[in-house]
Amino acid sequence: MKKTPMRIDETQLDEKDTQEASNFMVKSITKMVEEKKHSIKSGIKKSILLFGLFFSIILVSMLYSFITNISAMFATSPIIGSLYLILVLLFIALLGYIFYGEYRDFKKIKEIDNLQKEAQELIKNPSAKTKSFFKKLSGEYLKHPDEEIANAAKRYHEEIDTLLEGEIAKRFEERVLDKLDNLAREKISKYSTQTALSTAISPVAFIDALLIISRSHMMITEIAKVYGYKPHFAGRLALYKRVFGILAFASVTDILANHSHDLLGNSFLSKLSAHSAQGVANGILVARVGLSTIKACRPIKYKKSGEGFLKNITATITKKLFGRA
Repeated sequence: MKKTPMRIDETQLDEKDTQEASNFMVKSITKMVEEKKHSIKSGIKKSILLFGLFFSIILVSMLYSFITNISAMFATSPIIGSLYLILVLLFIALLGYIFYGEYRDFKKIKEIDNLQKEAQELIKNPSAKTKSFFKKLSGEYLKHPDEEIANAAKRYHEEIDTLLEGEIAKRFEERVLDKLDNLAREKISKYSTQTALSTAISPVAFIDALLIISRSHMMITEIAKVYGYKPHFAGRLALYKRVFGILAFASVTDILANHSHDLLGNSFLSKLSAHSAQGVANGILVARVGLSTIKACRPIKYKKSGEGFLKNITATITKKLFGRA
């Protein structure tokens, strides 16, 4: 009996190849993102240690120099020694003022956890304290640089006395926080797209790292300002710690897996290059840093997963890189 040759459906082969390519790209991009995350976190830790060592050396040197000079001046001329001492004390007072501002910013960032916990407790169990808590919270945004947000906070601040205890938190989310979140997401979209496009054409890994760090730094600062924080050095370090602590628990794998098949078609793969894939990975990484910053700065815990937002950003990046959404 003559056997009939098997026919292989070319469409099935194409789908199989695309799926395999999709899985390969998920693994590749995931690996690149995780490597970037590890590299950035290691760099920040080393920078903090080096700065601490450098600052300690300078402080000891200044103290030794001060004691030597003041002793010599008082021995030569008490008047000159007194003037020098006054100048030094004024300088110390100025430093104290600066350090106080740093401490205040640092403390404000560190208290976000307590603020989120208190808000969460009042949302679950509304009480007489709910009104005063959210009235004080909305007052933080009455002078927001964005006029729309400032007006929304003002309207909420005026109507809070007419709301029931169970409505106060929900209305604050709708009237104020949603607008803050939208503005923060605009910042994320801007900087993640810039990073992806810049690193996609960059031929040097070191330049890629500088671009990622600089864009992430500017984005974190701008998002913090959206939520009412203007951290200086110490506050910024505390904020970075919170952001990357949250980021450490996030994995890009699940997000890529959810939509990589939609993005990785045959025409996409035909245009793909190593630098372009790196650009996509870098853009996703910066976007995840941005979402972590929202979670780190938001006065009420951010419960949205962010997967849909990241999918839209990835689609925007690939469209600009390859002309395909």
